[in-house]
Amino acid sequence: MANDDSHQPTPTGAEIPSSQRQPLTPYHPFPMVMNLYSNYPSLSNLSRIFDSLKTLKLCGANEKEFLYIVEVTSGSFSSNAHPLGTRPGLCLHNGASIKDPILAAAGDTSQHAITTLNRESVILLPSTRFDNGKDGMVEEDLIAIAGKGTASEGDDRVAFQFEVEIGTEKEEKQRERFQWQKGYNFNDGKAKGFRLVRLSRVGGATNTGLGPSSAAKGDEGGHDEAVVAELVFAKVTSLKHAFTLEFKGVGRSGELGERWTLMVVVTALRLFALRASGRTTRMSARIRG
Repeated sequence: MANDDSHQPTPTGAEIPSSQRQPLTPYHPFPMVMNLYSNYPSLSNLSRIFDSLKTLKLCGANEKEFLYIVEVTSGSFSSNAHPLGTRPGLCLHNGASIKDPILAAAGDTSQHAITTLNRESVILLPSTRFDNGKDGMVEEDLIAIAGKGTASEGDDRVAFQFEVEIGTEKEEKQRERFQWQKGYNFNDGKAKGFRLVRLSRVGGATNTGLGPSSAAKGDEGGHDEAVVAELVFAKVTSLKHAFTLEFKGVGRSGELGERWTLMVVVTALRLFALRASGRTTRMSARIRG
């Protein structure tokens, strides 16, 4: 992974030819366990309440391990030069300041600032080639899926699916399909969240997901080999802590690659935003804007 000065400007100020540019990479390795916190101010500093709503902090094991800042964009005042344009969403900056370059982003598919009923999402990742994509970024899809579960299963049958390249720099990368499956069996059923399940190699044998598996319903230990990450939301009474993201199984090994890890982080942020706006229910997942 890149070191801390990987996103600093060229000393000479000269523009680097596109053929010589390198994709932006995380300045710091993503830890196996991450927590998202709001910047909600203390009672003694309520004048910052509006500014605090504009950013979130992605940290390691606790809030003191602040690694990345997440910018909340409404879309209303964004320019077309912004990676998301006028689309509402979240931007993950490559550092602890909004002055740091945008590493990745996630938002609505519509360029209109007013959020529609469409639950589809666009994910922006660094392009592997700088002659492709706007601002060195490429678009990926996060697709909402509603299963045909029983009434008792309720919202458990909701999933969000994406494809991304996996593998390390030394390997030939291939695209695989993954699915965030909604469940309620975290912490003895007291917490809500999603499990990320590895489905298939794109073009190969396919596991369609949302089937009767321990990945969706989940044993408490999360031992199913297909589960590669878990996203657990904090209690609604928590003013600062938003969620905990933890890599599981092969997701902890590093063999799925840095790009996959970044995709997991950004889609987790997107699920947090969708949930906050009531767009992770089974009914909402059936709507196609």
